[in-house]
Amino acid sequence: MRLSSLALTAILCISSTQSASIPSPNPPLPALPITILPRVRPGEWDYPIQDTAIRLLGTIGSAVASSVFASICAATSQFLNRAIDAQGGEDALIPHGMFIYQEFQTHMVIQLRNANNHQLTWKVVKATVNALTKVPELERRYQTDFKIFDGANQVGTGFLTYMS
Repeated sequence: MRLSSLALTAILCISSTQSASIPSPNPPLPALPITILPRVRPGEWDYPIQDTAIRLLGTIGSAVASSVFASICAATSQFLNRAIDAQGGEDALIPHGMFIYQEFQTHMVIQLRNANNHQLTWKVVKATVNALTKVPELERRYQTDFKIFDGANQVGTGFLTYMS
């Protein structure tokens, strides 16, 4: 019995000596912020279109009159309704990979085009044009250029600006 308590004392002595020579762990990292940092920089905007996988990411340009902004978006939307009927429905591809609508009264243009070997459908074009009036950062009064994402894939690019 004396031998086993002596052996136990020796083991405890050795283990406490070894633990004293082990360096203490690095200080813990500071707590990470709970909030998610914004994905866009100042002057940019990011707008997910509700009930779709479509997301727009763009930059804010020069100001235009809000009536001009509303006019080009409304006229484009009306044109799209007629074009969709004529082209065979929302799931049809836009011809030649590009959609352009020019409003000569306001001298504004909306253009969308395919990107990254993807093809835009009329449905995506219509959702994008309708969403432009809802992007809070644009306040219905700024020119913009933007990228169109369907899920993680960039499928198109576009802009709303004055004709040059």
